[in-house]
Amino acid sequence: AGIQKSLQTICAKVREGAPTPLMRSFAGNILRQAKFPRTNKEKATAHFNKVKATVGYTHDPPGTELIQSAAVTLCVEGAPVCIPIEDCDGHVTCVATLCAASGLEVAIVRQFFGSEHQQHVICEVKLEDGSWFPLDTTTNRFGPGEKAKATEETRMSPWDGQATGLSDEAEFIGIGALPVLGLGADGRYH
Repeated sequence: AGIQKSLQTICAKVREGAPTPLMRSFAGNILRQAKFPRTNKEKATAHFNKVKATVGYTHDPPGTELIQSAAVTLCVEGAPVCIPIEDCDGHVTCVATLCAASGLEVAIVRQFFGSEHQQHVICEVKLEDGSWFPLDTTTNRFGPGEKAKATEETRMSPWDGQATGLSDEAEFIGIGALPVLGLGADGRYH
């Protein structure tokens, strides 16, 4: 039950954070610094590299399951606080939020290695050919596109209302204001 709650929280944090102007801008600036990659794999790799370079790995405080928003972990300007350390849950929240903010389809993947081993969670991004591209930013053992071989995996979508408890309906967001046309002092519309 605790693992399921963590997965639901990760999905909810991705779903809530990805469409915000704050995260969309942050993700866009990462892609700009990477010279605006074209493919989903290249975009996902740019976000993987950013999380690897800026988020440290550490365990949660004892007796706590802590999952921060990506804005807090990535120290995005405007976030209420900067906490650049996380465990696998937080790393997944960061990379999945960045990828989703860039328009990529993401899945949260729970990996099971057998009853004698701890479970793990990673992000996967759907590529143009329909295959899934794994991202595990918590270890130096794997680069973009690589992951540990698990005995079992389950995949959850941040846009599945049953997984997040949020609405399945699309969200419409307008950013910026349109100029208001009005009659100027010179009698012309501006």
